[in-house]
Amino acid sequence: MSIANSDDKLVSEVVNQPPEQKFSYAWAVFTLFHAHFTVVCHTISTWLTVTLAVWRFLAVSFPAASKTWCSMPRAKLAILCTYLNCALFCLPVYLTFTIIEVEHNGIVAYRVYFSEIAQKNNKALEKINFWIFSVLTKLIPCIALTGLSLGLIKVLYEANKRKQRLKNRVENDRTHDRTTRMLLAILLLFLITEFPSGIVALLSGILGKVFIENVYLNLGEFVDFLALVNSAINFILYCSMSRQFRDTFANLFTPKIVSKWMAVPTEPNTTVDTTCV
Repeated sequence: MSIANSDDKLVSEVVNQPPEQKFSYAWAVFTLFHAHFTVVCHTISTWLTVTLAVWRFLAVSFPAASKTWCSMPRAKLAILCTYLNCALFCLPVYLTFTIIEVEHNGIVAYRVYFSEIAQKNNKALEKINFWIFSVLTKLIPCIALTGLSLGLIKVLYEANKRKQRLKNRVENDRTHDRTTRMLLAILLLFLITEFPSGIVALLSGILGKVFIENVYLNLGEFVDFLALVNSAINFILYCSMSRQFRDTFANLFTPKIVSKWMAVPTEPNTTVDTTCV
């Protein structure tokens, strides 16, 4: 309730501000930075999900080789490449928008608008930006995750058929299956939330301004809501279905308290092999 009251006060303060303060240059800079930062982070999150799916597919399809393929150094390299490539691929987004000065009734205000570069050559950069956003950050990951999900389901189904012929199942097999099912749930949730926004963004690039003004802008808040739902439920799935994620999360945010009882017990003269899947 206190958070809601605080939000109401903040909104009322912003609404009651004069235009020169509400649309100041500092506010425009914040809006532009927030838009770019959100797109980059969402793109990174999307492709990290694809990377995780590839890692898991290798683990369940090639269990013997996965210890070499999915090592910690290679996992760190894959994550680093994902961050750098996503930041690079979002370059058209940075160039498409800028801050412009507008004057109305003697009041100078600032707003985020398409840059001069974006409007040259029949708005070529603006169109490229829409295509990159819809194809690179939406449709291609969705198509890749669809194929990987089907592959994981097939491998899991074949593994279950083999296990039905065996009487004894070890704990490692149950943990392996639970992790794979968790990832499948995450991938399916991603597809449900990202495919619609990808289709809408693609249609915006094809149909142009009329579709953007009449459809895309009206669905913007709903698309953002789907992305938030995806992120929130993903965190719940990770926490509820993966003890390794819970332990890692606890060690990161409460290292001194948890480290005393989070250690994995091992017998003398034994080793533990860890893969990043």
